[in-house]
Amino acid sequence: MTENSTSPTLRRNTLGLVAVATMGAVVMSPAIGIFALFPVIEQTTGRIAPIIFLLTLLISLPTAISYAMVARNMASAGGGYTWLWNSTRPSIGLWLGWNIITYYEVAVVAVIAIFGLFFEDAVQSVFGIAPGLGVWIIGLLVAIGLIALFTYLNIQVSARVALGFLLFEALTILALAVTILIVRGHQGVVNAQPLNLANATDGFNGIMLALVIGVFSFAGYEIVSTVAEEAKTPKRYIPAATVLSLVLVGVFWAFTSYGFSFGVSLSKLNAIAATGVTTPVTPIARIFWGGGDAFVIIAGLTSTLAVCLSDIVATSRTMYAMSRDSVIPSWFSRIHERHHTPWNALHVLIAIGIAVPILSGLWIGPTNTVNWWVTAMVFFALCTYLFVNFANIAYHWRYRRDQFNWITNFLIPVAGILIDGFVLYRGFFVSLWGAGFEMGQSIIYFSVLWAVLGAAFAYWRLRKLPQLRERKSFILEHEAPAEELGGVAQIEAE
Repeated sequence: MTENSTSPTLRRNTLGLVAVATMGAVVMSPAIGIFALFPVIEQTTGRIAPIIFLLTLLISLPTAISYAMVARNMASAGGGYTWLWNSTRPSIGLWLGWNIITYYEVAVVAVIAIFGLFFEDAVQSVFGIAPGLGVWIIGLLVAIGLIALFTYLNIQVSARVALGFLLFEALTILALAVTILIVRGHQGVVNAQPLNLANATDGFNGIMLALVIGVFSFAGYEIVSTVAEEAKTPKRYIPAATVLSLVLVGVFWAFTSYGFSFGVSLSKLNAIAATGVTTPVTPIARIFWGGGDAFVIIAGLTSTLAVCLSDIVATSRTMYAMSRDSVIPSWFSRIHERHHTPWNALHVLIAIGIAVPILSGLWIGPTNTVNWWVTAMVFFALCTYLFVNFANIAYHWRYRRDQFNWITNFLIPVAGILIDGFVLYRGFFVSLWGAGFEMGQSIIYFSVLWAVLGAAFAYWRLRKLPQLRERKSFILEHEAPAEELGGVAQIEAE
């Protein structure tokens, strides 16, 4: 598959290593990881959040390494979609592309809903207006308006805005954690207890459940692969940024959660969470910063915007790649001549990003909307990770046999498959099946049926266009010669 040289393309050789790594780190969101997951981890297994984050980082590394191994040879905006298409079968790649688009757009829906909750906090703090569905919906509209502004412009604008948001949220959380450590240190209560697994309140079961929760927090680092065609030297930068963003955010969470462990007692944390606040971190900030807790609310707003921005960038690039390959309408691959962004794909994603959370909020309310879509995202994320680990094995065994390494191209991806498979089974199917229909079984039904629909779409599309089975998805030629993947041919849009 080749690009039409007369048509605008994504802006090449634009993003450096820092900008590329930012896109991955932003999606994991240093702030949201603390705001949302630190309290849940402590409530689940006691004051050992730092070591849970470190252990989760270790078990997330195999999949990140698989992403890096494949990305260094197949640079493409299609990411996992292109990798599975080229290394296995077009039908598998097309089905995975369906799931990747769903994964990223579901994340957009969930995070926009989270923005609405922080927006309610901000409005109540500044204007004294009580939270409610109407205020929440206004927050959604504000969020999607800002995201549209940043994503429609060129990728450099998106990356710079994301970096600015990332720095603000990270510095806010870091400053609060350091403040807590200084204050509690003067009181003589800072110690090494949060780093001792023996302090787990629910033993091995609690640790395992906390690890499942922790794995969810690391989802998103892999979107750096979708900006490969806009990165400088993607063969080097994409693999490095994938692992770098994961490690930096993981270490950040471990350190800051250590500080937050001394913020309030576990019983106090439970009491705060029971009041229904958006995040217990805000009341904790009020204890140590007084009116400075406003910085936490602002960090919540900016961090959610940054996640949405990166997710929509990733989704639009995946849709662009699939449209370029003629597996979805060519309308989605049209690039704006000035900004070099896939505007038509962005139109659709922005519309979904506002319509779905509003409809969901009217059905189950704002807070449940967040929980429902975050949980659904887990299914599509883990399916993607499972298949990318497999692509690491298949690609190197079939096309790079001379470079095949039994550790990086077999043992590590197998470990990733086992870990991701366990989390999918234990953290998704088992935990949700007993959670009732509205917030449990309905999520399973939706996720599985949507994945089956994706398989039906892949079957229908390839049956309608059988010539696609003989083609390869587009990759940058300077990253891997076409002949290595069996030839690359032009497919006319049909």
